[in-house]
Amino acid sequence: MANEVNDGMNSLGINPPQDIAMETLVNQAAKAGVTPVQINLGIGTSGSEVYAGYFSEEYLEELKHSEAARVYDTMRRKDSQVQMLVSAVKLPIMSGLFEFRPFDDSPEAEDHAKFLEIVFRDMEQTQSQMKNEILDMIIFGHSAMERIHKVYNEPVEVEGRTILPSYIGLKELRWISPKTIETWNFKDKEFVGITQYAFGDLGHTGPIPKEVLSIFTINKEGQNYQGISLLRPCYGCYFRKQTYQKLNAIGIEKFAIGIPIGTIPLGAENSTSRVALEKALSDFCTHQSNYIVKTEGFDVDVKFNSYDPQKIEVAIDNEDKRMAKAFLASFLELGLTTGGSQALSSDLSTFFKNSLEYIIDIIESEFNKTIIPELIKLNFPDAKKFPSLYISGVTDAGGLDFSQIIANLSNARIITPDNELEEYTRKLYAMPEMSEETIEKRNKPPIVQTPFMETALQAFREKVKADVEKDAGDVRPRPKKDKKLDVNDKISQCILHHINKGWEKDRAIAACNKSKGNLDETV
Repeated sequence: MANEVNDGMNSLGINPPQDIAMETLVNQAAKAGVTPVQINLGIGTSGSEVYAGYFSEEYLEELKHSEAARVYDTMRRKDSQVQMLVSAVKLPIMSGLFEFRPFDDSPEAEDHAKFLEIVFRDMEQTQSQMKNEILDMIIFGHSAMERIHKVYNEPVEVEGRTILPSYIGLKELRWISPKTIETWNFKDKEFVGITQYAFGDLGHTGPIPKEVLSIFTINKEGQNYQGISLLRPCYGCYFRKQTYQKLNAIGIEKFAIGIPIGTIPLGAENSTSRVALEKALSDFCTHQSNYIVKTEGFDVDVKFNSYDPQKIEVAIDNEDKRMAKAFLASFLELGLTTGGSQALSSDLSTFFKNSLEYIIDIIESEFNKTIIPELIKLNFPDAKKFPSLYISGVTDAGGLDFSQIIANLSNARIITPDNELEEYTRKLYAMPEMSEETIEKRNKPPIVQTPFMETALQAFREKVKADVEKDAGDVRPRPKKDKKLDVNDKISQCILHHINKGWEKDRAIAACNKSKGNLDETV
């Protein structure tokens, strides 16, 4: 059967598999009765344009290869609008809650998730730095991180239990500057790593295999790991804006002071007085030659040319707006003009925050694909399933909106306010953790009234009602009569006795029900 499958694949122009893994796949498919047409081991490619490790899909020469990283780095350092837009994307994600969720409710899954929290807490690299460097993919289109491991000779304890005597964790996720990535290496049409050319005190020249890399790529198409920077559509606006700013500075400098005009009398063109006049004009001007000398009697005038810098400023503002639109952040423009309303700002900002989910998904996917499975397998070799990274609090409604959502869902009985929801809310808003006393009180089962207790309480209520009605009709003093109380009366009086002494109602009911109204046994 396998030979028939191979013949069928040959007829389709597909070379039959030679290695064991491929041959196993074909044999399994043959046993399952799958026809050769249904098995495709790959015919075409993504078609990403890469030659000798250099991607060639960008049409501007200054934005090709590692030179693009230098341009984007200059843009974010030089232009305030670019820096504002980058921060508008970075900061909400950096302030989000990064948590590791277990794959199920088993104790093993909980231990693995807690272990990951310990690993990233004990890294030499700070969490803020790690998040910031990962999010550099917004600027450069990609962020390559090398996973550097470290052996920690200390136990891992979870809820007082030691789950590992020592462990292999992360020293850091080492950021590799995009300006130093020279080539993206492929072998047999598969990505195998990068080549870095870094010089100086932290220099390194040579390949870095993909097995130690986690590459976060934004706007990835095919096998183009370089991605497309979010600053790419802003480059034209940035380039024109820089020209406008230079022209505006030149115009202000040249025409704000004016051009002095000196008049020299006839016959004094070559006199020492002319030299002195020209020196005085030169000292007055913004440029050593920015003056005019004409012949007549000695005289000085200042000529002002009409220049309106506001027109250039309008052009600069328009370029800023175009950059904001390229970032889906047009809500940032509100307030810069006379228009804009709170409702419009809310709609646009919501649209912008929802677009952040795309970047969040890139981060979560790379962690869940490479970083987390590697750490779990290094420390728990028998693990088959892995926790996953979940980033929350980025697009969630904040403050009052969040509380209203929770209240509405709780009142509609769609969700139940439990310990897990409170723990998440406390983490989200950086609140103190619940104390052990609070947790114990929350977990204490509520007192359930038994039918016997309900009967006793009802009898007590009826007796009190009857006594009140009787007293209302007969105001004469009556001698006290000793009578033997039944069990229901004893429980009712027991409850009232302890409530008057300051006991909580639930405690009094439970104690009196247990002792059947015997006060001595409830003390």
